[in-house]
Amino acid sequence: MVMDLKKRSMLKNLVGELKKEGIQVTHASAEGFEAPYSIGRHRPDIIGTYPNGQGVVGIVRLGGSDITSGAGRQEIKDMSTRISQKTHKVIPLYIAIPATATQELMRVLKEIGLDKKDNIRVRSY
Repeated sequence: MVMDLKKRSMLKNLVGELKKEGIQVTHASAEGFEAPYSIGRHRPDIIGTYPNGQGVVGIVRLGGSDITSGAGRQEIKDMSTRISQKTHKVIPLYIAIPATATQELMRVLKEIGLDKKDNIRVRSY
C-alpha cells in the first residue's frame, strides 16, 4: 500500500506520541512494524496496548472525504465503539489529523454524536 508523505509523517508522529504515553505499539502501517490486522470491518493504522493490557487503536486521516464521506464517518464510529476483550472497556481511539483539518474533524465527530466521547483522542500535526 503506497502511503503519501504527509500521512506517513503523521503516522510516525502518532507512533512516537503513543510510545511516550507508555503504549506498546504492536502493529503499524509503518516500516519496522507488523501490518495492523482488521478489527471488525476496518483496519486501523496503529494497534497497541497499555501496560495494563488495555488495547488502543490509531487512525491517520488527511481530512476532506477521508472523514466526511459515509465510509469515513462509519469507520470512525465503528473504531470508537470497540470494546477491549481484556478490560471490557471501550478502546481508546487516537485520530491523527493535519492541523488544517482539525475543525472539520470536530464538526464530523459532533454530527455523528462522538464529540463527547472521552475515548477519542485527536492529535493534530
